[in-house]
Amino acid sequence: MNPTILTIIIAASAFILSVFAASWLNLRGNDRLFDRLDKHIDKLFDRLDKQLTAQFGEMRAEIASLRAEMGSEIGKVRAEMGPEIASARSEIASLRSEMGSEFGKMRAEVGSEIGKM
Repeated sequence: MNPTILTIIIAASAFILSVFAASWLNLRGNDRLFDRLDKHIDKLFDRLDKQLTAQFGEMRAEIASLRAEMGSEIGKVRAEMGPEIASARSEIASLRSEMGSEFGKMRAEVGSEIGKM
């Protein structure tokens, strides 16, 4: 075999082998970078989860405090307004009965006026 052809075959094989080796090494480097990035993202999500859990805990405590405070305030308002509401209801009932009798009188008057026509 011709030494030039043999040299070309060896050089081409060495070039192809070096390209594959470089590609393989680059792939391993990329895998390491992706692993580091994955760990970093996991740490960020863990930290975010802890912060959100703490914030939600504070918000739940604040909501419970507000509910208790509003419950006591509503109880006070009900105690203060109870007699007034009962009085207003009795006034409304008496107004209804008065209005009913007045409407009855008006109907009778209108009926008698229509009868005269």
